[in-house]
Amino acid sequence: MVSNPDIDVMLTELTSVQQVEALQAGRIDVGFGRVAIQSDGLVNRLIEEESLVAVVPAGGDLSGYQEVDLKTLSESTVIIYPSQPRPSFADHILAQFRARGCPAARIFETNGLQTAIGMVAAGVGVTLVPQSVKRLQRDDIVYLPLSDLGLTSAVFMITRAIDASPDVAALCDAVVRSVMSDLLATPEQAPEQTP
Repeated sequence: MVSNPDIDVMLTELTSVQQVEALQAGRIDVGFGRVAIQSDGLVNRLIEEESLVAVVPAGGDLSGYQEVDLKTLSESTVIIYPSQPRPSFADHILAQFRARGCPAARIFETNGLQTAIGMVAAGVGVTLVPQSVKRLQRDDIVYLPLSDLGLTSAVFMITRAIDASPDVAALCDAVVRSVMSDLLATPEQAPEQTP
């Protein structure tokens, strides 16, 4: 970290379940995820709510829409990820369909985001992703805004409740400041128009 060169920050990719174990064992100090981890001794801090967008195959029936709702998407095969471990982002997505009275008729589970997008491109179905994924531009898919209100994906920062380390506190504060700075610097962009 530039503001504190004595702190060594290492990044490790872990599932939510692995983060719980690593936090409780003291192998990591901070975790990040899209699902709140409910476990004694851990604190979830919401740092961002990111809008969700639909991903549909280019050239498919939905690709010409300006926006789409979950009811329409529920009539297609809904590709969710990750398939394991659960609970995960997949459960959050399925809950969004159920909460709006349109549970997905057909579900295809895959292990990760890239595979889910590849399956959409192959015409297997549709998926929902956080808006930041739109940076991954491909000619074989179309990102569509969702007309349903309140469709977001949370980003949580998870720490141990009893951790009084000033270095961990400084890191957490730096993360929150960075997220807030990014949100203030990037005004909401108008949804991209689709032909």
